Formats: sequence, structure tokens, C-alpha cells
Amino acid sequence: MQQGNTGTFSIRPLDDSSQDELHSFCACLCPGEAELASVSPVKLAWYEKQRSHGFRVLLAFSGQTPLGMIQYGPVESSWLEGKGCMVVYCIWIPPKKRLGGIQARSRGIGTALLAAAEEDARRSGSGGMAAWGLALPLWMRAAWFRKHGYRVVERQGMMRLLYKTFESGSIPPRWRSPAGQPAKHGSGPVRLTVLSNGWCPAMNMVMQRARDVASEFGNAVSVDEISTADPAVMIRLGESDMLYIDDRPVSPAPPVSPARLRRLLARAIKRHTG
Repeated sequence: MQQGNTGTFSIRPLDDSSQDELHSFCACLCPGEAELASVSPVKLAWYEKQRSHGFRVLLAFSGQTPLGMIQYGPVESSWLEGKGCMVVYCIWIPPKKRLGGIQARSRGIGTALLAAAEEDARRSGSGGMAAWGLALPLWMRAAWFRKHGYRVVERQGMMRLLYKTFESGSIPPRWRSPAGQPAKHGSGPVRLTVLSNGWCPAMNMVMQRARDVASEFGNAVSVDEISTADPAVMIRLGESDMLYIDDRPVSPAPPVSPARLRRLLARAIKRHTG
């Protein structure tokens, strides 16, 4: 892919030979934040496996400072069920306070990153590009993708699955149905099940929080960790990142706080002992 310039920033692929770029990428472009930096090795291990399957990263730069990124890859290696298209994992532009005072948002960086990824996907022969979005005006807004030619193909609560067709006859992907949720739990310690994929540093951070909080309760909580980095495992379970307390799902997004995890585990222990 040729480096392209848009306004006062440039876009190019992640340089795998640069340890600084890899470290920044694995910490959501905020390597100075200790909690994110601490889980960077998890993201790096995932990336090293997935890049051989066509996973790609584009970064937007102002000089040597990364301002934003887009991650995308073949649907066959994603949490979606489909064939012959690419999937946007995320588009992330850190706020000003996390970029040392540099204002990166509202400069068209997200639009430029998406356009560059779409161009790359078209050249690779993909029939279309899928993305997930939220119905709320937060990160990865579904309305933003619709403005860029995507249409909603499925709804799941506040989540939207969107698709942009490149070739006539291209079939949009679908969400996989969760099929491997933990069985109902009886007596004994509370069971915390951690499904962790490794691709999202924010989710990696939450999973580490869950492990740390569970350890505070000693033998009252047992932890069962399942890696969904293997596509076959993710397909079987139908989830990439999820927490279960006994058989009850606890969405890790937005990043669930240690305080909330403590409350949920304490309530579960009370149910077991009450």
C-alpha cells in the first residue's frame, strides 16, 4: 500500500520492524498509560498470530506521532460468520488528553483511515467491508458508518452489524449465535469464566481486572480462563470477549470497573452461601 497524505497527517501501514510502533499499537496508541501498557504483550501475541491470516493495521501520523488507527481483517478469522469480505475491528483516535495535548479528533482522520482500508480491501479482492457499531453516540457509532455508505444488516441490542458492498452479489456476514455458555452452576465456589481473545487492549485490561479482583476473594471464587484466539474455539463459543459469573453473562464493555466486579462477585458469593 502506498503512503497517502490527507491534510496535515499521513496514513501508512504499521511498521512491524519498529518496536516503538508495535508497543504504541498494542497499547491503543497510549503507551504511557500503565494499565494498558501492562497488557500489551497479550495484544502483541494475538497480532503475531493473526497477521499471517491477513489481519492489517493502518496508522495516521503527524510527524512521528500516531494520531489514530484502523484494524481490519478477513471475516473468516473474525467473530462473524461470513466469506469473502473484510471486517473492521475498530477505528480508534485517542482524545487530546491522551496524545500529549495534540488535537486529533474532528480532523477527518477516521474518514481517511476507513477510506484507505476500503481501498486496500478492494484491491485484495474483498466483496465488501463489514463493521460493528453502537446505536449510542459513543465510540464506533453506527450512524457514522451509515454516513459512509454502510447499511445495517443485523441488530443485537444496542449493537449494529453494518456492511458496505464492493461487488454485486456479495453476501453480508452475520453474528454467530452463542452456543457454548457455561452450564448452570450449583454448589461450591463462585465460578468466574473469562473468555479472552486478545485483540482489544481495553478488553485485555478488563480481563486482567477480573482475575485480580477474583483473587481478592480467595477460595470463594474459582477462575476458568478460555482463550478464544483460536478461531475454532471462538466459533464454537460464539463469543470473543466475555465474562460469566456462574452462568450469568457480564459484558466487559464499556470497560467494567474493579468496583463493579467486586460487587457482582460479592452478590454471587452471597447467593451461594445464603
